[in-house]
Amino acid sequence: MPGNVLHKASDLPPKLRQAVGRLLGRALEPEEHVSVTAYRPHKAPTGKAQVELAGRLKERIDKAAERLKDVPAAEVDELIDEAVDHVRHHRREGRSGHRRSGARQRQIERAGPRSLDGHH
Repeated sequence: MPGNVLHKASDLPPKLRQAVGRLLGRALEPEEHVSVTAYRPHKAPTGKAQVELAGRLKERIDKAAERLKDVPAAEVDELIDEAVDHVRHHRREGRSGHRRSGARQRQIERAGPRSLDGHH
């Protein structure tokens, strides 16, 4: 059984659409899509693994900061806002920028979320 489902809000029965709206704290627009994912969270790393992951994260942050050291903070904020906006409005596109087929998108959604270490 898939751990992720995707439905168009207008296709949901009215009571279910209202229940989802209550969970979100707002009414759903008919053209919106609703994605529901069920998964068992993985345990957070501890000990040596946690220290190693924290070190890797700090390295990535330091590299990004070094590349951006000469860029004004306002420009960085604008770029971040633009990237977030793009992701919010283009979630079904692959890394190449091409839209995924519906079948491929459903396959990806069924796979569920993955952690940084590749485990669910």
